[in-house]
Amino acid sequence: MSYLTFKGGNTHKPDTLANINDTIPSLSGGPSGMWDFDGTTSMLPTGETDAKFIGWNYGLTGVSASSGYYDGILGSSTSNSGNTTAVPGNIYYRRHILGYTITAASIGNVISGAASGFTINGLGWYQSRTVSSSYSPLPNFAIAMCHMVGGTANTNSTSTTNRADFTTVLNQSNFDIVATGKRRVSFNTNFNYNGTDALGIIFAWGQCPTNWTSNGPLCYVATTSGLVFYSRTDGSGTYLVTNSGNSSTGTRPYFELSLA
Repeated sequence: MSYLTFKGGNTHKPDTLANINDTIPSLSGGPSGMWDFDGTTSMLPTGETDAKFIGWNYGLTGVSASSGYYDGILGSSTSNSGNTTAVPGNIYYRRHILGYTITAASIGNVISGAASGFTINGLGWYQSRTVSSSYSPLPNFAIAMCHMVGGTANTNSTSTTNRADFTTVLNQSNFDIVATGKRRVSFNTNFNYNGTDALGIIFAWGQCPTNWTSNGPLCYVATTSGLVFYSRTDGSGTYLVTNSGNSSTGTRPYFELSLA
């Protein structure tokens, strides 16, 4: 028997058709979509106030780190980023590099047992607005992860200072920004998170086709404080995950981690 696992009073529901039919699109290898449980009677595609779905487990249930999708890193919400805000996929400027740092405490608030470390094999976020296909795809879209030793939510992960185990987890490829909803990428190279240092996440992509727009993709943003460091331009070329972000803003998307 397999179970959906929730954080919040160790609440769990067996995977009966009544609980998950038409809610999670595919069960092959785990859910292909991420849905939150509202703590009472239903599953919702957005934020919640009570129990939180944190993984897909087989056999015994629990809230410790295990393979599955872990929702709400940085805190989930249904508040949108602004039209000009530097978030994954935004094209107010045609190419970006974005650097986030997530503290071990923030991760531990969602994933019990995180201090022992785990392997990350994918990343997700919620894109809440589409854009014309003429602006898509973003070329050379890539993601890197690293440990930020002594890092806080206001640490610049695009800086090499106190950065360790830097890994390009998603190789450069085209990334569609027309689709909305939960956006999840599977990594080319997994990242072994040590559970104690802050986690750095870096996005970078090249110049989008067609031009910029202020009506481009938005993201649901975090309910916790912290900065994103970024650089962006309309000029031709590609940002690399090894480049630096020199500006900052306090608007960050919430993330989901996929654990191997």
